[in-house]
This record gives sequence, structure tokens and C-alpha cells, in this order.
Amino acid sequence: MYIFSTSFFFRDAIILLLLLFISIQDLQKRTIPNFLVLLLFFWIFFWQLFSPALPHWSSLAGFLAGGGIFYLIATLSKGGLGGGDIKLMAVLGLAAGWPFVLLVFLLAFISGAAVGLILLLCKKKTWRAALPFAPFISLAFFLTAVWGPEIWQWYISFL
Repeated sequence: MYIFSTSFFFRDAIILLLLLFISIQDLQKRTIPNFLVLLLFFWIFFWQLFSPALPHWSSLAGFLAGGGIFYLIATLSKGGLGGGDIKLMAVLGLAAGWPFVLLVFLLAFISGAAVGLILLLCKKKTWRAALPFAPFISLAFFLTAVWGPEIWQWYISFL
């Protein structure tokens, strides 16, 4: 599992900075620039290749599962998620690895649903209104990177 660490402060600071830029861009313009996702991909890929935080199979499985699950949802919902969300989730799956990419997925949807419900109840959004999803994916990745094993164990204890 990818865990933020003081020994990798520079690596982690760049990841958080890129996620912040991506989230702000999605909130303001409802788009996730490909160049930011690509920059994030190469940054994570570089670190995973030369100073692996995970086994390579775990990163690959996280990449495929993250992108695949979001692609499936986007296809079935006929545009409920955008291409930028799919690419961002795939890249963060590379960093989170398997099975923690599932936790990122779960936390992103729970946090997005909670905020969406609050906005509906406050009449700030309607059912048809789109909600930028990159901030929730970024938050979910951060929570997973910091407390992933603890959250995973807590969740598994209910199954």
C-alpha cells in the first residue's frame, strides 16, 4: 500500500500538489486537463519503477481496476463520469495498488454522495446537476494513503 512518508516528502508533496491543481481545475471548469493527469502518471510511474512502494503486480492491478471500474460505470451510466475521472482513477490505482484501489473507489463515492446529498437538501444543486468528481477521488486517495490499512481492516471486519 502506498503510504505518505516523511522519507518521501518530495514525492508525496508533488502528488498532493498535482491532485490539488486537478481538483481546483475540475471544480472551476468541470474538466481535468490531460497534461496534469499525464504528469501525475509519469511522476508515480517513475517512483514506482525506481523506488517501488508496492509490488509491480499490485500497481498494475490497481491501474487496471481503477480505470476499468470507472470506465464501466461511465459506459453504463452513459456519461455519469467523464474521461478525466477515468484516467485519474487509473493513475491513482497505480499508486494505491490492489486491493486499496477499491478503498479509493469506495471512499470517493461515499464522500461524493454525502456532499451531493447535503447540496440537494440545501437546495444548492438539483438531481440533474453534475458534481465535479476529481476532488472526491483526490480526497479518497489521500485518506487511503494515510489511513488505508486501518480503514480496510475496519471495513473488512463487517463482512
